[in-house]
Amino acid sequence: SSKAFLFALKIHSSIGLTKMRVQTNREQYAVTHRSNYGPIFGGGTDLVIHNNSNTHTKNYSNIGGTYSLPAGQNSYLLTGNPNFRVNEIEVFGFGNTKRNLVQSFNKTNVSLVDCNEE
Repeated sequence: SSKAFLFALKIHSSIGLTKMRVQTNREQYAVTHRSNYGPIFGGGTDLVIHNNSNTHTKNYSNIGGTYSLPAGQNSYLLTGNPNFRVNEIEVFGFGNTKRNLVQSFNKTNVSLVDCNEE
């Protein structure tokens, strides 16, 4: 959807609240669901959450391929490193999108902090 975005309350680069919108003509890559992963945001490169994401550092961030990278930031601004371990996840969505995201995140074995309908 052209309304898709990633939002971070706190990020490694200390730039404060950050909303990264999906880039024009990249909407079809906003989120992907695969059986052996949690959700994949951005054509498989922007933000990837693997199964059992709290037990390893195979998860990765490479913002900028599908979602807009804030000016002056590197592609792993969320964590400070391309690879990371997940501590907690919060999911916002609506309708089928919400259900698909929750199902994908449940595969990560990380407790959902909250699941809100927007």
